[in-house]
Amino acid sequence: MTFREAYITACDLLKSAGIDDFKSDTDYIFEKCFGFDRKEMIFNGSREFPDEFKSKLFKVLDERKKKIPLQYILGTWTFMGMEFKVGEGVLIPRDDTTVLVQESLNKLKNLNCPKIVDLCSGSGCIPIAIEKYLKNSPEIYAIEKSRAAYRYLTGNVSIHNSKVKCINEDIFVSYQSFEDEYFDALISNPPYIKSEDMKSLQDEVKNEPQMALDGGEDGLYFYKKISSLWSSKIKKGGVIAFEIGQGQSLEVCEILKSNGFILLNVFKDINGIDRVIMGIRQN
Repeated sequence: MTFREAYITACDLLKSAGIDDFKSDTDYIFEKCFGFDRKEMIFNGSREFPDEFKSKLFKVLDERKKKIPLQYILGTWTFMGMEFKVGEGVLIPRDDTTVLVQESLNKLKNLNCPKIVDLCSGSGCIPIAIEKYLKNSPEIYAIEKSRAAYRYLTGNVSIHNSKVKCINEDIFVSYQSFEDEYFDALISNPPYIKSEDMKSLQDEVKNEPQMALDGGEDGLYFYKKISSLWSSKIKKGGVIAFEIGQGQSLEVCEILKSNGFILLNVFKDINGIDRVIMGIRQN
């Protein structure tokens, strides 16, 4: 069996199992597991596929056919050019979240030693990426309630030699540990899916932790609670930045306005969907 034949076999097996992105999944598997990207496939696809690779390939395919997220199977995923450990119990980093990170960087890059808190940190991809790309010595806190996710958070902080300070606590309690007007910025990608919509999620997404996805009856529970409890912890003139779900921009803007935030900006993702809302604390 050649690499090309193994690739075609993998595509066929995933397609027959109902994996929508069977081709891109196969690309990732060959690149991550065997160091064989599309360029290699074009020029060296006729190379013999080693016997020791076969068992690994079919083990990965068997797991993927069960609709286990590919990211969990591979154990790592790339976000903003960085590799993050992921697995059962932690939300998978998504490209949509780069909008939240990039716009936060644009807002914070000219501050001296900004104090930042990231709520519902999960794998730590947001605070660790912000720390990497900010060159102004930020002081960053990452707060995560789930013990399973927290293990990935601290693990990724260690892997990237990060100075992000990790806190394993409920965000609706941990705000009490900080003085008023302590932070220059609060950043969060909170759960925002409506509870009734959880049942209709893709099988792969259902394998991710429900507590990182379920935003309550209207999908807005966390925006309301965070804005109410944490607003006083942000300096006047400081920033709050949320990732939001499709169709939530107007409602989240109103939540922020009612909690003393002005100059609200809405930023779109690559598909033209409102993805991030940023506000400035007025009072």
